[in-house]
Amino acid sequence: MTVVIWLAVIAYGIATRHIMEVGEFLRRIITLGLLIALLATLYLLTFHVVGSLPVNDSGLRWTVAHVAAAITIAVALAPVDALLRRGANRFFDDGREQLTHLMHRGGELARSITTIDALFGEFGRLLQESLGLSHLSIYLRDSDARFSIRAHLGETDAVSVIACDDPIIGALSDGRPPLLHDVLRRKGGTPMQQRAEKSMARLHAEAAVALHAKNGLVGFILLGRRQNERIFGQREEDALTFLGGQMGIAIENATLYTQLRDAQIYNEVLLDNLATGVVAVDAEGRVTVCNREASRILHELGVVIAVGCSAADVFPKALWEEMRTCLASGKGVRDRNLVFETSTHEERHVRLATAAFGGDDRVASGALAVVHDTTALRKLEEQIRRSDRLASIGTLAAGMAHEIKNPLVCLKTFAQLLPTQYDDPDFRNTFTPLLGTEVERIDAIVSQLLIFDPFFTTKAQGTGLGLAVAHGIVLEHRGQIDVMSAVGVGTSFRVSLPLLATDVEQVNNGKEGMA
Repeated sequence: MTVVIWLAVIAYGIATRHIMEVGEFLRRIITLGLLIALLATLYLLTFHVVGSLPVNDSGLRWTVAHVAAAITIAVALAPVDALLRRGANRFFDDGREQLTHLMHRGGELARSITTIDALFGEFGRLLQESLGLSHLSIYLRDSDARFSIRAHLGETDAVSVIACDDPIIGALSDGRPPLLHDVLRRKGGTPMQQRAEKSMARLHAEAAVALHAKNGLVGFILLGRRQNERIFGQREEDALTFLGGQMGIAIENATLYTQLRDAQIYNEVLLDNLATGVVAVDAEGRVTVCNREASRILHELGVVIAVGCSAADVFPKALWEEMRTCLASGKGVRDRNLVFETSTHEERHVRLATAAFGGDDRVASGALAVVHDTTALRKLEEQIRRSDRLASIGTLAAGMAHEIKNPLVCLKTFAQLLPTQYDDPDFRNTFTPLLGTEVERIDAIVSQLLIFDPFFTTKAQGTGLGLAVAHGIVLEHRGQIDVMSAVGVGTSFRVSLPLLATDVEQVNNGKEGMA
């Protein structure tokens, strides 16, 4: 009889596809038998004790005994059942607590907001510890043609890429239950499942769990053998099915979070490596953004910036006034030049642009300032202006030397010939008037250098050499330039240039034609 019962139990396990559930079946039978025996014993004991009370009415005594026994059974049922279940679990199954922990912790991970890599790493370690796996691999779809490995735990080597036409992918796409290698080997299943069983054997996988999301299969997990040599039972299959669905949703959330985090990191790196300073404040005037270049510029002005501090307390007054005006009006400025003085009394030139963002048409939710240190540029511009002045001085000096050298040659010739030709009346009559003329010419040239005041200008970016250069150009054309100026009235220039020979001929021909 015992053999028959045992064979029937084994047949039950095979018929339900899970011979590993024989232990569960026996656990329930034994627990139920022990519960009935204990409750019956407790009922009879209570009935006997109450029934032995000295009550004359035997009918009343037995009635009270039955009621007391029933009440005792009702009170003791729950604790006795729990006690027996705990004992049976320890005797038949030592993995229930780990499985409960797996379900609880897996649900927490599925609800967490984290990156793909962090999610897979933590979930893989949880599965390996709870189920005692030799190894596991997690694959994620990266294109329409393949699944790539994203996490692997264990010493066994794993295949890095699995094609989408692999039988495991096809079998997992047909439904949500995990593929169990032992069940497929004994049961057979569909042709697709048979091919999947061979593929699992090739990959040394005892179970394959689908990771489903709204768009279908997004990944799967390959589980290795259990180190305690136990096979996956119905409870493990149910737990993996539940966790696979939860992890599929978690993958979508983690993918979005990873994309947002990567975009944030990209923007932060891009912002922090800009050669232009960027600072931003919210509607209350608190600093929300300050990149590296802005910190450097403000640090040179003796200002230390921290996100969250009040801009009015730390910003230079001119900068804060521009940003405050932008916040109040909602309108920004462009190319505003500001000059600040450092702690070492050096000037710092900054080009500023502001803009308001967010809010409605009247109130801005924040203001952005873009600052660019133009101190080096200003110094370079000053060097260029100085070089222009020096070049103009050279041009002016060369022109003046040429103009003065001509009358000096005449004076030198007269001085050299004067001792020997003084008694010659023709010499005196020829060179004496010429001497006065050349001296007047030199005087006119010097006065003309003075007809303008070089290096004087009323413009902020001027060199003060415009008129002097114009004078040199006119002289090079053998002309003259005169100026008449009166304060409060105005200034007029007159430029006189000689006619060319061809121009003279044309003028003369024109006169003859008129005659």
